Amino acid sequence: MKYELRKSNSTHYYRFSYHDPKTKKQTHINKADIRKRFGRDIVTEEEAKECLKLLSAKIETEKIRILRRLEWQEKYYSFAKLADLYEEKQKRKAPNSWQNNMFYLRHYVLYFFLQEQKINLIDLWVDHFDKFVRWLETAKRIRGKGVIAYASKNHAIKALNTFLDHLEAERAITFSQRCPTFPEYLLTSRTIDDVVLPEEMEMIYEELKSAGCRTEAVFYRYLYFSGMRFNEAMAISVGDLFQGEIASEFFKNKLSAYDIKYFGYVVADGQLSKVDPFGKVSRVPFKGRKKIEEKYNRVLPIIDKVLWNDLVDLAGEVHGRMRQSQTARDCLLFTGINDTTSTKRLVRAYNARRLKWRSWHCLRHSRATYLIGQTSDSMLARIWLGQSSPRTLEKYNHLYQAITRAAKASATSGRALTLRRVD
Repeated sequence: MKYELRKSNSTHYYRFSYHDPKTKKQTHINKADIRKRFGRDIVTEEEAKECLKLLSAKIETEKIRILRRLEWQEKYYSFAKLADLYEEKQKRKAPNSWQNNMFYLRHYVLYFFLQEQKINLIDLWVDHFDKFVRWLETAKRIRGKGVIAYASKNHAIKALNTFLDHLEAERAITFSQRCPTFPEYLLTSRTIDDVVLPEEMEMIYEELKSAGCRTEAVFYRYLYFSGMRFNEAMAISVGDLFQGEIASEFFKNKLSAYDIKYFGYVVADGQLSKVDPFGKVSRVPFKGRKKIEEKYNRVLPIIDKVLWNDLVDLAGEVHGRMRQSQTARDCLLFTGINDTTSTKRLVRAYNARRLKWRSWHCLRHSRATYLIGQTSDSMLARIWLGQSSPRTLEKYNHLYQAITRAAKASATSGRALTLRRVD
C-alpha cells in the first residue's frame, strides 16, 4: 500500500492506493472515503504515514481471512490439483461465468468439507449435504460483514454439484446424488422496497444532474426505462442507437397493442468486457448465453422523450471525440461510469434527497414490475428484458398489484368514508 500527494487548485491532500488481489488492479481510496474514515482530509505527510499504517492493518486483516479460507490448498495437494483441472474445464464450458463458480467452490465448498469438516474422502460428502446447507444459512461474506444472500448460498451449492458432476465424468466418484438447493421463493422474493417509483426516479435524476454528475444521471434514467443490467448498459455505443421504427414486426405489433410509443431504440448484442488502450471495445455474451449471435440481440425501445434527447446529446459528444482507429461501435455512450465511483455518487444523491437507498439493479426490477403489471404480457417482458424464466416474471405481477393496493390505501387514509348503501 502507498500514499501520494494530490494537488487541486490551491489545496492539496494525500490519496492512498493498494493492489486488490480480487480484481488484480490498483485500487484508490478516494477523498470522500478518507473523510468518512478519519473525519478530515489528510494534508501532512506525518498524518499520511499514520493513516497508511491503519489502512494497511485493515487490508492485511482481510488478506489473512482469505488465506485462512484457502488453507486446504496447502494440506490437500490432490484437491488443489483437482480444483485446477476443474477450473480448466469450466473455462472451456462457461467462458463468461467460470470465475464465479470457482470462487464459491474454493471459498465455500472446499473450505467447508476440507477445512471445517476435515473430510478428504469425497464419497463421504453426500452424508454431509444437510450439514453443508445448514452451515450456508449462517455463512459469512468473504469481504465485509453480514451473511451471504440466498442467491449466493445457491451459487455455492451449484458449485458443489457441478464439481461432483465433473468428478463423476472423470470416474473419480460413483455416487449420483446431488445437494438440494434453497427454494426459489427465498432467492427471488421482491418487495415494494425494490421498486423505484416514477417520482423518485425524477428526483434522483435531477439531483445527479445538479451535482454535476450528468453521465450518471442519464445512465440512471436509461436503466430505469430499459431494464438493462449495469454491465449490459455499459456496453451501449453510438452504433447501437437507432431512430425510426423497430424492424421486428412481432415486437413492433406487441408495442402497438399496448399503445407503447417510442422515440428510438437500442440494439444490444452483449455486455462490456474491456476497452483496450487504443479505444477498441470488447464484449462478452449476455448472461445465460454462451456466445454473441444475432438471434440473441436485444431491442430496447426508448419510450421516454427526455431520455431520448439525453442519449442523442451524449452520442453527439462521444462521436465528436472518436479516434481515427475507432468505429461507432467503439464509442461507448456512458464513458466514465464505473461500479465504484458511480455508485458512491448515486448514494450521495439518495442521501441528499433523504430517500432510502436503492441499487442500480432495483431499476431493472422496477421496469419488470411496471412492464408486467401494466401489460400482463410475459412474452413482451421476456423480449424486452431478456428474461428467460416465466416464473420470475410472474412474481413481478404480484409486486405490481401490491404497489397498486398500497397507492390506493395511501390515497384513502385519513379521509371520511364515502361508501353508501343502495336500495
